[in-house]
Amino acid sequence: MISETVTIQNSKGLNLRPVTVLSEAACRYRSHCFIRFNGREADLKSVLSLLAAGLRCGDIAEVVCEGEDEREAMEGILDVFRNGFGAQNPA
Repeated sequence: MISETVTIQNSKGLNLRPVTVLSEAACRYRSHCFIRFNGREADLKSVLSLLAAGLRCGDIAEVVCEGEDEREAMEGILDVFRNGFGAQNPA
């Protein structure tokens, strides 16, 4: 199991578009991938779970990946955060 801390940079937080991009990225991997925030966990492969987490701009969360391809999964998921969830203007 590996984990990394991320800060939500999108001005509107994790709304439907970025959550969909994040979920699609996580689904490419076999590892269990989730995000911890405020004592709860949200499945990164589930759009509804991510939306329910209510992550807003400036929130700090922990991304966790566990499984046979956890390192690749973590790198792929962190790339989504780094690249602004695929938006030309991530704000």
